[in-house]
Amino acid sequence: EEFDELEQRLRKICRTARDKHVGVFIDAEESWIQEAINFLAMKMIREYNIDEPIVYNTYQMYRRDKLEQLKQDLQEAIKGGYILAVKLVRGAYMEKENNYAEKNGIPSVIHQSKQDCDRDYNAALKLCLDNYQHVSISNATHNMESIRFMVQYILDHNLPRDHRHFNFCQL
Repeated sequence: EEFDELEQRLRKICRTARDKHVGVFIDAEESWIQEAINFLAMKMIREYNIDEPIVYNTYQMYRRDKLEQLKQDLQEAIKGGYILAVKLVRGAYMEKENNYAEKNGIPSVIHQSKQDCDRDYNAALKLCLDNYQHVSISNATHNMESIRFMVQYILDHNLPRDHRHFNFCQL
């Protein structure tokens, strides 16, 4: 009942955002609750991102599984005829995730090294840029190398520099 109520409140927010042509960014959280967030985010994306990017789902690229999830979500968006709106972040719960994994005797979802995280982050950027007709990306990082990577990729591949699917954001 509470979940259904949450979904209805989220749908009302997304409907209002669509009517006003503004974006809604659904943030990412700890891995043990993220599946429910992804479920709702993707449901809203399928419903509201038909003509323009309204609902953005956050992908924490410090997680080992997120590049593959992004690839799957992109394929579903292409098949489904909607725009996948993506907020790429590195992640904020590294210590918490590792402690949770250790406490529960499970493998951590976090990359073993910063280099692995950076590799997946830039691979995700490239995937989104290569498919910009189907993906609206928000490159949400303070990492200058990833900002430069996106700018240079747009220039090197003669992508439209003013395309509304190319966004940067920082706190």
